[in-house]
Amino acid sequence: MSDIILHIGLNKTGTSSIQDLMNMNAAKLLRHGMCYPTTGRDGTAHHALSRWIKVNKDDPAALESDLVQSLRKEIEDTRLTVLSSEDFHTLTDRGVEMMKEILKGHRVKVVVYLREHLNYLASWYQQNVQGTHLSCAFDTFCYFNKKPLHAIVERWATVFGKQHVSVRVYDRSQLLGGDIAQDFLEQVNPRLDVTKLKRKPYESNPSVSGNLLFAKRLINNFCDKSQAAAYVHEVSALSKLKPSFGGHMLVAGDVVDMVVQSYKQDRRILAHKYGAKIPELSGVRAGHATPDLETFAEDWALIVHTAETRGFGFAAAARVLSKGVGLKAPLHVPGLAHLGGLHAPNPMSLS
Repeated sequence: MSDIILHIGLNKTGTSSIQDLMNMNAAKLLRHGMCYPTTGRDGTAHHALSRWIKVNKDDPAALESDLVQSLRKEIEDTRLTVLSSEDFHTLTDRGVEMMKEILKGHRVKVVVYLREHLNYLASWYQQNVQGTHLSCAFDTFCYFNKKPLHAIVERWATVFGKQHVSVRVYDRSQLLGGDIAQDFLEQVNPRLDVTKLKRKPYESNPSVSGNLLFAKRLINNFCDKSQAAAYVHEVSALSKLKPSFGGHMLVAGDVVDMVVQSYKQDRRILAHKYGAKIPELSGVRAGHATPDLETFAEDWALIVHTAETRGFGFAAAARVLSKGVGLKAPLHVPGLAHLGGLHAPNPMSLS
């Protein structure tokens, strides 16, 4: 029976880097007895397996399905198997139990990476503004997406046993070599040399920030989810126009303090029960102002002109926003009155 490394995320903890590494080197690793199964894999990660479990978790007969039988057959003659999807961490109690049933007879080690709460929420927020129709302010996002991390860990520890769950902190100072891929391989097989494996020469999911992020947030007020998601690659391309369009976003000190206090007990439990020491932030979180009102007019013109020149669909949405077509309520953001004709349907969502 194969030993299993079950990598469950979280999201925004370098999961794409890990999955790209495993996918790019799958054939080479298989020659050394390590399997990164194709069954249940959607692209580079096992998101399809996670979705299947969510749909079939209450059907005992599902364990005899073609997917489960295919996965079991694929891994039966390998020494070590790695399954990876950040979506795994969203499984319910019953979903986790079904995962154990699917992997019955194998020794399973669950690996989960956690991230300092403020940075986790900020990165998640930036991704959602870029890739969905999210239009609320960051502090509102934090309020409605409170996510005690110890509860996620304990769900898996209850089913697989605390001794079989490895909790790591996604922080360069705590990662082996300051590298998520190297740190993960240490959990999988310490004898593997990351320098001898193929790596992507660029960051898989760069963050969008500054006035570009704010521009997308404004446009999200006029898009449904599918429209807003269609612009994700265009926004990534536009992020290369200025350094301030990428990287961390500025977070005010009062918001930082609010988030830090909200997760005080969570940090204590993680440190005490699982040895995961998450740093406690204070004060302003450095980054690009979102928005930067002093440069917004200039940046908006650059964004719209470039989007139009490149034939981006994003340009049409920006033109609607610029002209205020069919809109009635003014955009109440101090310092933007000089833009003329810039409106939004819900000023409260832009606070």
